[in-house]
Amino acid sequence: MAVNNQTTSDHILFTVEDHHVAGLLLIVTAFFGACANYIIVFLTDKISSLQNAFGCLTRNQAIGEAILLTIFTLCFGPMILFNIDFFKSDSVARVFGHINLVCYDICIYSHLIISMNRFTAIYFPFHYNEIFSKRYVLAMIFGIYFTAIAPSLYMYIYEDCHLIYQEPFWKFNFISTPACITIMYYWDFWRYVSTVSLIALLDVLAFAKARISSVKVNITDAVARKRRHDEIKFVKQVCLQGLVFVCELLTYFILPRYFESRWAIYLLTTFAWALVHACDGYITLFFNKEFFRLLKAILSSKSQYSASTLDQMKPTSTLQSYTSANTEHHSVHLEGNKQ
Repeated sequence: MAVNNQTTSDHILFTVEDHHVAGLLLIVTAFFGACANYIIVFLTDKISSLQNAFGCLTRNQAIGEAILLTIFTLCFGPMILFNIDFFKSDSVARVFGHINLVCYDICIYSHLIISMNRFTAIYFPFHYNEIFSKRYVLAMIFGIYFTAIAPSLYMYIYEDCHLIYQEPFWKFNFISTPACITIMYYWDFWRYVSTVSLIALLDVLAFAKARISSVKVNITDAVARKRRHDEIKFVKQVCLQGLVFVCELLTYFILPRYFESRWAIYLLTTFAWALVHACDGYITLFFNKEFFRLLKAILSSKSQYSASTLDQMKPTSTLQSYTSANTEHHSVHLEGNKQ
């Protein structure tokens, strides 16, 4: 009996454990989310309806989300899946954690400016082009990056308030020092709460005004009607994205304290962190079908180019075969004459 048990254990080459499932789930979620955001980054300037301040700000937000999800795909996910000690070390965790926190700030500040953009377009359409001119939008984007990076250098480097990996829950958390607890509670939590609350307020007001205007106003001009349709579509997009950020804020900062399960805490923190940014990219693609049409056109053009290349190669291949066949036949004929 002991021999049979030993034989059975020898045949078991791989055992699926919880950390394998958690790591694979994170990799898949982050990978497809990163792909969605990279599509937005590289194709936004080719979408006609996004050749404006809204499109520029949307791409800026997608850049932060794409970088964050790439780190989850290539670092945090494999770390959990393959149990890589190097990525778990404090020196690595603090670097990638710092980058992800900066990317998150870029995303949430970009979303705030986008909500202000939609609010201005709905309530102050005659001043929109002046407020969101190309010059001012570039200044806003610079302000987003400065506000996301500069304070982080003080808090996460000078005050040494950095993230560490907590193995029992597959999550990252700040170190437990008095300065770090103060920064985490007063700077991070309340800053995010106030920012997301402002985003939600602007989105609700913009959505309400857009709905009322769409019912009252009967636009007969086709161009104006399409422009109005795009405005309402963008408002719906921003509102849904704001709702996703509100849910992630609740799951990450509030709900985990009521659970002790490893899986519950992981899903509410690490996984929710990646999922919210993946959903942000999906929402942008869903409300802007032009991305899919453009991507389909690019892929079909490449396939047509490959097919045309093969067609151009076929006559050459046929000619080579014909030439080699004639040469072989001619050599056989000469050998027969010699004999």
